Amino acid sequence: MSIYEYPELITDRLTVRDFRSGDRDRYVDAVATGEVTVASRDAELNGFSVHKGSWLGLAQGEPVAEGQSFEEVAEAVVERLLAEPRGVVMLLKGADEPELDELVARIAARHPDVELDVQAGGQPHYPLLISAE
Repeated sequence: MSIYEYPELITDRLTVRDFRSGDRDRYVDAVATGEVTVASRDAELNGFSVHKGSWLGLAQGEPVAEGQSFEEVAEAVVERLLAEPRGVVMLLKGADEPELDELVARIAARHPDVELDVQAGGQPHYPLLISAE
């Protein structure tokens, strides 16, 4: 996933047109991204063991969580993205529309000052895309 492919993940006060006009570095630096997907094969990623069929969580393109629980992996990704102060987290649900109510409640309880926005994105292969700014 590239932030350039999904300018709607940019929720800064500047417009998508501004984003596309060439001021991309400013946007990209302000946004941290994460993904949750299912591992398609066993692999070793930067010393991180991933097992085929398990949930895989990436933050800024690096593996941060792997397991059998979607919620636990998704929460680990969000927590990694919120390790630095952020004001907004967008959860973009994929084509399979995962249930996010419990995850959203836990994030809201742990980070009451963070605005949470859940949207249906419909993207294939990634049940959850996450942006934090």
